[in-house]
Amino acid sequence: MNVYDFDKTIYQNDSSADLLLWCMKKKPHLFFSWFPKAVKGSFDHYIRKKDKESMKEKLFSLLASFPEREKLIEEFWDEHEKGIQSFYLKQKREDDLIISASPAFLIEPICKRLHIRCLASPLDLKTLSYQGRNCYGEEKLRRLREYTDERIDRFYSDSLSDTPLAETAKKAYFVKNGKVREWPQRRTHEQAQK
Repeated sequence: MNVYDFDKTIYQNDSSADLLLWCMKKKPHLFFSWFPKAVKGSFDHYIRKKDKESMKEKLFSLLASFPEREKLIEEFWDEHEKGIQSFYLKQKREDDLIISASPAFLIEPICKRLHIRCLASPLDLKTLSYQGRNCYGEEKLRRLREYTDERIDRFYSDSLSDTPLAETAKKAYFVKNGKVREWPQRRTHEQAQK
């Protein structure tokens, strides 16, 4: 089984940011009511060290203005599916598993199109509230172990926050701008970004 992070790994950008910007283009008038919430959520998370779940709930509150949310997500992927990296499409296997911190409601539809499995953050599309912990760092490893006892053959990510998963894989790879190289060993995050 090969395991992949999603954003900036098999998808070229951050899918959550792309979705929110795309929604703003659809309804620009929402900017004035939504942006202060988004800034407050980010401020609370980064300065006051509040949890990521609260921040993401505030960011995704923008979707409350869209009544047909499932249809909205499908339309988003109709336009953004082309952002899936070519390196991934060339090596995709049926038993691939995506593990992402992005919301499940956003990641599941594209994984369904690709005919692959996924685990992602449990942010409910109807209530726009978390139903568990954000799927990030150690939580990704915990979720994987809860989901399967399969061994990771190859692991791919753009972020050193995924080191817990990389350490359990037979081989791990660091992805940057669609280029794949060996996972950094004993290197700082800043060095890995070069």
